[in-house]
Amino acid sequence: MSNAVLNPMGVAQRYQTHRSKLMTLWVTRQGQEFVTSGDLQFSDVELVNASVELVGEPGIGNVGHVASATTPHRATMNLLHAVNEVGVTSKVNGIEGGNRVLQKVNINHGHLNITIEGMMQGDQFRSDAQQEGNNLQIVVPTDLGLSRNRITTWPVTPLLMEKVELQQQIKVHCHFAGTSPANNRVGRFVEDWADSPQASTVKRNTSGLVRYFVNNDEGQSSSQECQVPSNCIEHVKLVFKVIPRTDL
Repeated sequence: MSNAVLNPMGVAQRYQTHRSKLMTLWVTRQGQEFVTSGDLQFSDVELVNASVELVGEPGIGNVGHVASATTPHRATMNLLHAVNEVGVTSKVNGIEGGNRVLQKVNINHGHLNITIEGMMQGDQFRSDAQQEGNNLQIVVPTDLGLSRNRITTWPVTPLLMEKVELQQQIKVHCHFAGTSPANNRVGRFVEDWADSPQASTVKRNTSGLVRYFVNNDEGQSSSQECQVPSNCIEHVKLVFKVIPRTDL
């Protein structure tokens, strides 16, 4: 019985030592660093799943709280709690920002722009010369803090990035979309918020966990106000399929 003669592709596959693997990043802080396993190498990287969950405020019927029909561009006003009212701000990572979820031209909490140092090089071929912060990398839709908006199958087809030089240490940066200066659109994570000093609020329980409600009763009482800004990010989930290249 004779064996089939392998073509060059078959020979390469027989002696291939690198196999594709999944790399999942669970991001809970701005500029969070991750250490990847394996050697430094060129790979084809596919984003197969991503999601961004904000604190938000489900409101009545889990549909948010719309202030009035005259402001349709503000999908979730989050006016049920004082911490999210107009003009109320908080400082996270030394940057002062508003607490409400907004969808405007200058800042849109419906989309998060994600840049990954050590995986994505600065080789974008198009940017807006009049708007420095409009150099987009991976744009992921958020849930605006509403569970009904959470997309479990995004993207529908994987986003492929070919011949990526994957470093052993990568760092994730997140900014919301919009035309405001990048400093005004920095993704504010719950964990970073809880570490930022603010005299009027005790942000962690004695266990070290984030204190969302004053009496830590998960908001069962109508008098309980969520202390965390509604546009803070609970987490960003990124699932990549990494396919090492045997040649360049």
